[in-house]
Amino acid sequence: MVFFHGTKDPKLLLAAQTFDPKRLQARDSGFFGDGFYVTKNWKCAGTYGRNILTIELQPGTRLFHALEPGASDGIVPTRRPSYHDALRRWYVSLRPDRAARLEEEFDALYDPTSREFERLGWYKLVTRWVGATGIADGVFFTDSEIVLTNPRAVSFIERATKGRRG
Repeated sequence: MVFFHGTKDPKLLLAAQTFDPKRLQARDSGFFGDGFYVTKNWKCAGTYGRNILTIELQPGTRLFHALEPGASDGIVPTRRPSYHDALRRWYVSLRPDRAARLEEEFDALYDPTSREFERLGWYKLVTRWVGATGIADGVFFTDSEIVLTNPRAVSFIERATKGRRG
């Protein structure tokens, strides 16, 4: 799988041939959570920096599709996804001593059917869950918003050329 990443300074990525989880979100806090952002779209990558890199992922890299067909309107979840209960169990397990409180909090903030639903927090929670549990190597929100959580998923990084635009 080939993707693109726009950056102002490609030196570290080119030298390391992967991303450093400790150096993520140097540009901003990450709309979809902590991770290394890639896109299928060359032009979209260019909006993040004039140096566009081609990112090839390892064979077998797994991307978790966060927005299921019929459960969202664009990037806005409109109903509980099939993995809702697993996400809720993981969230509550973070602080078992506060389980009842966390269940209430989750139901209010991270249930797409709740009036108090916090969409941006939900994106970040899904990305954090995927990274923490290892159920996938990253999260696919849209063709333009893919968040890698596993640095070992990267096969190689090179400067993008016109022939490698995908």
